Amino acid sequence: MSHWELNLEKLLARQARLRQLQERLQEEPEPQAPFLTVSRDFGCPGIRLGLQLVEELNAGRPEEEHWSVYDRRVFEAMEESPGLDASLFEATVGHHGDDLKGYLYTTFGVRPEELFVFRRWTSAIRRLAKRGYCVLVGRGAHLVTRELPMGLHLRIVAPFEWRVEQVRELHGLESELAHALVRRRDRERRQYLEQYFDRPGDLAQDSDLILNCARLAPAEVQEQILHLLQRRGWLKRQP
Repeated sequence: MSHWELNLEKLLARQARLRQLQERLQEEPEPQAPFLTVSRDFGCPGIRLGLQLVEELNAGRPEEEHWSVYDRRVFEAMEESPGLDASLFEATVGHHGDDLKGYLYTTFGVRPEELFVFRRWTSAIRRLAKRGYCVLVGRGAHLVTRELPMGLHLRIVAPFEWRVEQVRELHGLESELAHALVRRRDRERRQYLEQYFDRPGDLAQDSDLILNCARLAPAEVQEQILHLLQRRGWLKRQP
């Protein structure tokens, strides 16, 4: 297979996945289906943790109840995809568009007309959460979905210097650059929470479970979450 054919195959596979997401967003949401949100300090595991949880959750589960993971890159890919433009996000709102506008303004003090991308991402996140069986990573998903039932909101934290070291090793950066990157991403997150959610930063009351990954091994973080999911009846483990 030539390089061009390989790239075309990857592009088609990506488009197929995005089309599946489009169809999923347009379906009527199923009531009382569980979902998770994961917010994290930059440098802590996010999408990787979500994928590990989904692998456990899907074991022995029927296909119609399989969990999926979504993060900002999914929605950014949809933004960039020529076949999936703004009409996709407008379709997720449907005839509830006016209700969503009112929700955004009264809850967050945000006018959708002024914050078009935020509106589209919020629409997609809420639609997925209402359908359930999904792990939503980042983008303030825990705040966007905070009043929806059957949600479990996780927060993954760690001290600044620990996160700097993780970022330095992961990206092969010099220490000074890693420090600057973590500081910048922390600042951007604070600005995002303040601008869109009127939050001065991360508040403990916005999360159901907070885990410090500097003091817990990755397996311990995952085990704590899975134990809680099992207690809630969302995870069936073999004895």
